[in-house]
Amino acid sequence: AAVAPEAVIVPIKVFNPWGITRSGAMRAAFHEAVATKADFIVCAWATRVRSQALRDGVEEAVAAGIPIIAAAGDRGDSLDKDPAFPAAWSGEFPGMIVSVASLTRNGDTISKQPGRHSNYSSTLVSIAAPGELMRVANPRNEFATAGSSGHAASLVAGALARQMQRSRGQAVERLLDQAREVPALGAF
Repeated sequence: AAVAPEAVIVPIKVFNPWGITRSGAMRAAFHEAVATKADFIVCAWATRVRSQALRDGVEEAVAAGIPIIAAAGDRGDSLDKDPAFPAAWSGEFPGMIVSVASLTRNGDTISKQPGRHSNYSSTLVSIAAPGELMRVANPRNEFATAGSSGHAASLVAGALARQMQRSRGQAVERLLDQAREVPALGAF
């Protein structure tokens, strides 16, 4: 909302209050997003479970031409060795899955918060964005400080929404082309 205040956000609930879901719920959420003709889908979560239902949802979105912004995950793993989905499928769907790693608040290196070390990959992560110490909305009209690759993915989603306000065509490519290189991320 802070990056692209004119964007219309359509939340689709797939997790219960304890953060638990089923693959079928995720599949249904992708189907709902495609049915409502979403401009793009944000997966501000990652799972290590390789699910055919989740894969089917991703494939449905890709077939409909709907890009997916996917958090890389927060276990400090290389997606090449320990994949997190749907981000790890970015190599199979180039330009359609934008996998997002989390950077420190000032954007100079990969985020390594206590209990939230951003996943990384030189081949599967498309872009990185600040995801540490973010001011986020909290229930009851409050704000909190939080951070994760999901928060970084939300920033990237806002930037993509702004690109799409200008012109929908080639928006993902323009977004990635405008990213600046951070030399310290070479190891990641």
